[in-house]
Amino acid sequence: MSTAPPSPTDVTGPDGTPVRVYVTPGAADAVPVVLVHGLGSDAFVNWEQAGWLRSLRATGRPLIRLDQRGHGGSGAPHDPAAYRLPLLVGDLAAVVASTVGAGRPVDAIGYSLGSRVLLEYLATPGMPAPVRRLVLGGSAGQPLLQGFDPDLVDRALGGGPVPAHAETARIARTIAALPGNDERALAALVRGLHTDPAAVRRAPDPAVPTLVAVGTDDPLHDPARAWTAGLPAATFVGLPGRTHVSAVPSGVFRSAAVAFLG
Repeated sequence: MSTAPPSPTDVTGPDGTPVRVYVTPGAADAVPVVLVHGLGSDAFVNWEQAGWLRSLRATGRPLIRLDQRGHGGSGAPHDPAAYRLPLLVGDLAAVVASTVGAGRPVDAIGYSLGSRVLLEYLATPGMPAPVRRLVLGGSAGQPLLQGFDPDLVDRALGGGPVPAHAETARIARTIAALPGNDERALAALVRGLHTDPAAVRRAPDPAVPTLVAVGTDDPLHDPARAWTAGLPAATFVGLPGRTHVSAVPSGVFRSAAVAFLG
C-alpha cells in the first residue's frame, strides 16, 4: 500500500471559511475513518506525527483528516464570532459531505476539542453521514473551554506574564506551543467558545458504541471514567502515566482505538 502523503484540498465551511482536508485512500468497501484534532494542533501533528496515521493506514481503511478552522492550513479568522461551536460542526459536516457523501457510515476519532465537535456532530440533525463507532480522547463530556480568563490569555500571547491561574496558563501554553500557529486566531477561538452558549453546556451523551480514553495523569481521568460508566454503549481506557498532552501519541491509546473500530 502506498504511503505517499495525500495532497490537501480545501472545502468551504458554512460561513465561507476554507477548511483544509487530507484524504488517505483505502479499500472501496471499507468504512472511512474521520479524525478531528485538538486545540492548538493540526491534522499532521495530532495524527501523523503522533503515529496514528501509520497504525490506521495498516487497516486499509480510507482516512479523512481536517485542520479545524484557526489551525494548520485552514482559514484563520481573528473574530471570536467565527468560532461558535455550530460553525466548527458545520466545517466537519462539509468535509464529510465532500469526501464521503450522504448516507455512508463513518467511524470517527477525536481528541479534546475534536471530541467535543464530534459529539455535537452526532447530536445535530441533518448531518451527512451516520457515525458507526466513536473514539473520544481527552474528553469527559465537560463544557468546552470554561474556567479560565481569556483576557489573561491575550496578555500572555502579547508578551505579558504567564497567568498564575493554572487552566488559563495551560491554554496560553497550548496556543503558543506549535510553531506556525496563528496565535491571534487561536485566542479568538478560545474566546469565542468561552462565550458560546453551546460550548458552555455539557456535551450530548453519545448513543453509538464509544471508546473513551484519558491519561491517568490528566485531571479529566476520573470525571471521564464516571461519565463513561453512565453511557449506554461505552468503554473506558485509562492511559497509564499520560497527561492531557502526552496521551495523544500513546501506543495503548492507538492500539485500543484500532481494535475497537474493528
